[in-house]
Amino acid sequence: MSYTRSQFLDDVKQIVEGRGQNYGTPEDNFGLIGAFWNLFDKAAGAAGHDTNSPTAVGLKMALLKIARATTQPDHIDNYYDLAGYAACVGIMAIDWEDEKKRPKDTSPETASQKRKLAESNAAFAASEASLPASAMYAKPQTPQPLSTQEVIDRLNKKLSATEANDQ
Repeated sequence: MSYTRSQFLDDVKQIVEGRGQNYGTPEDNFGLIGAFWNLFDKAAGAAGHDTNSPTAVGLKMALLKIARATTQPDHIDNYYDLAGYAACVGIMAIDWEDEKKRPKDTSPETASQKRKLAESNAAFAASEASLPASAMYAKPQTPQPLSTQEVIDRLNKKLSATEANDQ
């Protein structure tokens, strides 16, 4: 007996329902992924990068896994997939270096502007990671998952602050 359409659809239903238990409603999950991708597109676009290049797509897929891990931090599959996407993008970067296939940077930014952008990004990352020294040695606690709306609100707040600083 072959696999039927009905069996296929039953399997899909179980998978989708399982995803809902792990990641919330499709609307919430896709909204959070969209917020991550929107932030990526704005940052990469501002730096003059193609936001739909193979590298950008690989990074966006990694962001999909990060978005899912944000709402379900103890679901190990997210981290396997995240590592896989990072490895794929890393391999592409190695191939570009080895074969000199890296596209020429045609962005109009000067080296000084790029350095300022890199410093700004580093400062942003540092502000996110500012923990008291004692916290670095404290026993890790299981993070309390944020709701999808809380994550989106935090992203929008950071994006608004970044845009205000740019003006």
